[in-house]
Amino acid sequence: MKIKQPTTINQQLSTVQRGFTLVEVMISISIFIIAITIGIGAVLNMNSAYRKASSTRSLMDNLSFVMEDMTRNLRLGSEYNCDGNGDCVGGGSSVKFKDMSGQKYIKYYLINKVTKEGVSESNFYEIGKQIIDVATGDEENSIITSSEINLDIDKSGFTVVGVGADNGQPLVIIKLAGKIKIKTDYTNFNLETAVSQRLIE
Repeated sequence: MKIKQPTTINQQLSTVQRGFTLVEVMISISIFIIAITIGIGAVLNMNSAYRKASSTRSLMDNLSFVMEDMTRNLRLGSEYNCDGNGDCVGGGSSVKFKDMSGQKYIKYYLINKVTKEGVSESNFYEIGKQIIDVATGDEENSIITSSEINLDIDKSGFTVVGVGADNGQPLVIIKLAGKIKIKTDYTNFNLETAVSQRLIE
């Protein structure tokens, strides 16, 4: 018959689960904090990029709407003139024409942007729209581009060709180039389209 030997203190400690040391806990917490910080930073950056992309898309939609408005009205118009003349092959800052009804003149023009303090912003322009009643001469003026859209006067404008030519079809070329301002960031844009007169039979 075997006699059971009494267990020693070392044997008793080996069977008991040991906890984490203070150093191990501090290292684990540090790693966890670093991982959380990196994760939060990535989420904030993604959120900021999404907001910027969303704002840019919204402003480009505004530009597309303005371009569509000008294109539709120009296509159905008549009696085109550029900067008060007929043709302007070199490009001008405005285009005026009679609308489809023949009752109104419509003019699209580039106008220098003005700050809230009433100061002109150098080389930053926006698009204005003027509607003139042929019978009464009453005028209605409005700005049709968003305030965040800054047009470059050197790269934007209207070109009109074919006015007054025998059997010719007037053609209007619209160029819009500049920068979109979102907070302190700027995004470049460049749009161009050609509109020929649609003859109504």
